[in-house]
Amino acid sequence: MLYGKMILAYLRARCQYMKNFISSILAALPYQLTSFLVLWGVFSAFGGMGDWSYLDVLFLGVLLNIISGCANGFFKQFRFLENEIISGNLDVYLTRPRSVIFQLAAHEIDLFSIFGTVIPNLLIGLFCFGRMDILWTPRKVLFLGEVILFGTLFYGAVFFFIGTLSFWFYRTNHTAMT
Repeated sequence: MLYGKMILAYLRARCQYMKNFISSILAALPYQLTSFLVLWGVFSAFGGMGDWSYLDVLFLGVLLNIISGCANGFFKQFRFLENEIISGNLDVYLTRPRSVIFQLAAHEIDLFSIFGTVIPNLLIGLFCFGRMDILWTPRKVLFLGEVILFGTLFYGAVFFFIGTLSFWFYRTNHTAMT
């Protein structure tokens, strides 16, 4: 409940500069579309990859982009824990009554990753849903949701692990995935 309120407050603050918010999201769309056009070009040139069709590979790419976009959106700040430690800002979190992990998780959400990566990939994924040779049952859709959820949590755990290395090493973000 409190996490949701903090997210909404952060969104309201970011949306104060609506033109900047929208332009930063629109700037991500060419990148997303370019990667799918390159994939289409490869499949057009070579005809396929064994039993894998363009839509199969596109769907896996979309799934990976959704998972990494959600992880960057909600857990990216754990990767940059080193900055909080080096600057001494972590001490501020230690003096508050909430847990440090909760405060870091609610501190900043990467809206660029969520709106610029996750949403376009969800739309492309929906495009793939209808054209793939898969019978989508409610059970398969639920499983797909679980894959996204647990994949995001796995990435978040990796970010958290990399962040905790900051207590022993000076710079750890260089080991993180981008």
